Formats: sequence, structure tokens, C-alpha cells
Amino acid sequence: GLKNATFYSVTSKSDFDFINKNYKFNKSKLIYRPNWIFKTEKKSDLSNRPFDFISVGRLERQKNFSYLIETLENLNFELDIIGEGSEKENLKILAKEKNVTFNFLDKIGYFELNELFQKYKYFVLPSLYEGNPKVLLEAMSNGCIPIVSDIANHKEIVRHNENGFIFSLNNPESLKSVFQNLQLIQNLEVLSNNAQETVNINNSFESAVLKEMDDYAAILN
Repeated sequence: GLKNATFYSVTSKSDFDFINKNYKFNKSKLIYRPNWIFKTEKKSDLSNRPFDFISVGRLERQKNFSYLIETLENLNFELDIIGEGSEKENLKILAKEKNVTFNFLDKIGYFELNELFQKYKYFVLPSLYEGNPKVLLEAMSNGCIPIVSDIANHKEIVRHNENGFIFSLNNPESLKSVFQNLQLIQNLEVLSNNAQETVNINNSFESAVLKEMDDYAAILN
């Protein structure tokens, strides 16, 4: 546990703050180490990407895809989703009822997924809760503009109108507004570049290795 560990690492600032506030222990043991991704080269501008929206995640309640379907009812948007889970058949039925085009794609490997991200303009993640979502980091590293729910863990990564868009889980109209106004936004390429730069600076494999080496050195000392 916390008391016996030399260090206790967490991947999100939200978890760091929660543990720091609610547990009694030597606070110097607690360290923040976000997830890392391999840097990728952005191979195509948004205007050259053939598809608009993609999401990746387990088809379970946590990922909140039913909220996405219900909010986009009859709005004529099409979204591709990669994932498996117990909610899959229910989501298919709900999408049909709400006249929302959800295309359920087969799961693919890590490298294939990163290639696929380069074909999409936006990555959508409506989760109820997360840690430090690696798939969000990977999508941003490939230049996808994130559209994410306003949970604390997302807000550590995404800054509204700077490197993506944040919508309120308590207000479906805010999600509708994001989707409906995308065509009016002039600086999408800037947001895409900012999304990639954010994770390449803050979540690179190289920086994670250096920090981990420092952690091991501190333990050995």
C-alpha cells in the first residue's frame, strides 16, 4: 500500500490530487507520471482526410456511447467506432431507433490503429470517467481533433477551442453545438497541430523513459 511503497505513481493529476487530499501518508512518495505515446508524423492535413469522426473504446457504460447516440439523434452525422463489449447490441438498436449512423468496425492492432487515425478529422470520447486515456493521446498525436466530455481527466489534456473541444455531460445541447458548429470554425488545422504538439511534448516516450530512470535511481539511492 501507500505506507509501504518507496514511490506510488499515478497517471492523472486528478488521481494525484484525490489521493493527496484523502489519504494520510508521506506525500513525497506520491508522483505523477502520465501515460506515454510514441511520437508520430502527421501525414495529412485535415482537409485531405476522407472521414470525419472516429471513437475507440470498450462498449460498456463507462464509455457513455448511448449518450452520444441520443444527443446526435436525427442530426445526420456518421461516426465509426472500434470496440467490443456487452453494450454492443444495445447500441446498435439504439442507433437505429435514433436514426444515428454508427459504424462498428473490427478491432485492429496498435500500428494499424495509428495509421487509421490519420484518415479521420475528429476523435470523440464521451466517457463518464477515465484515468489518463492512452487512446485519446494516440489520436491527438496523429492530428485528430478531440471532442471529449468535461470530466477532470480529459480536461487535463484538452483545452477547449485550443487543441480540441469539451462538451458538458450535464447539457446535451453543448455536444450538439460542438458538432453543428464544426463547419463554421476557421482554425481547425491549428487545433489539429496543437493537439499533436500537446501530447508530443507532454506524453512522449522519450520523456517518460528519462523520468522512469530518475525514479529507479531515487529508489536505489
